[in-house]
Amino acid sequence: MTRSHSLPLFAFALLLGPGCTTVVPLQTASTVPRGTWRVGGQAALSPWCGLSRDVANRCAFLPEGTPLPESRLQGRMGVAEATDVGVSLLASAEVLAGLGPVVRGGVYVDGKRELLSRELGRDRRQVLSVAPGVGFALSRVVPRGGPAPDLDVALPVLFGHQTEGWEWVAGAQVLERFQWRMEQVDPEQRWRARTEVGLTAGAFSRGPARTAYQLSYVAPVDRLSGGRLTFGFGLAFDVTP
Repeated sequence: MTRSHSLPLFAFALLLGPGCTTVVPLQTASTVPRGTWRVGGQAALSPWCGLSRDVANRCAFLPEGTPLPESRLQGRMGVAEATDVGVSLLASAEVLAGLGPVVRGGVYVDGKRELLSRELGRDRRQVLSVAPGVGFALSRVVPRGGPAPDLDVALPVLFGHQTEGWEWVAGAQVLERFQWRMEQVDPEQRWRARTEVGLTAGAFSRGPARTAYQLSYVAPVDRLSGGRLTFGFGLAFDVTP
């Protein structure tokens, strides 16, 4: 097997392990060309969750203290010059001793706008963009648990530098995360809100068929050392009707 084929297969095998849930999907800083669809799948793994040894306080979990693997199906469409919109469906699951299966599903919708674009020649650019989005998800312990809703509001800022074959992306994001846990006896514990910040770095191949690799670190603003380190991998295809 050649190295070019073994790397994506290794990434898929790696992402089968457990991890924390994510909010913002993988994407380039540049927008999808107008009239083009970009469709594909993604997976995420968080093997390391902060410096803290307190499992219940290290990651974004449901139930608290339980890491979940995650996969996504995503589609983006260029709607105007330097503007696109996207939607992704996420799912994760894990079987827990004493509780049973834990499942999570949701949807994330966002729009991306290029703020600055600098031509580098030979079909290469540097791009600065923003991609605000909103996500909604439900988690449940099957079969006895009730649904637990989460609402996420995200503001990623992305910088992309294009070479002949790749777009290298560095980003920062701010997240507002809201959780409702109606099974809590204490009314004050039924609703929770927290602010998170994060940094991302990724590489996205260029062309009709794209491979994506991304590393991110996201943490609560009041506990920056207790965040989650996440590896992401994705495949996407550009389709022009």
